[in-house]
Amino acid sequence: MNARSLKIEMAGDFFRRKTHPKIRLEGQWLARLGFPAGSRVAVVPMATGEIMLRVESPTEIDARLAANLVTVAA
Repeated sequence: MNARSLKIEMAGDFFRRKTHPKIRLEGQWLARLGFPAGSRVAVVPMATGEIMLRVESPTEIDARLAANLVTVAA
């Protein structure tokens, strides 16, 4: 699969000048790379200007949700 070039978009409240960067990924190429529609994705910061995307397994999602529940209850 070839590298892709995407533009970082601006999103938010333009009138109040409270905007933030947004990256949108879409296309059949995502499914071919193992990112099926409806799945959850972990976004892992690697270095400045670099992130890694990883499909989360249901076990990882359950563990993360359980950890958040413990934090909120404490």
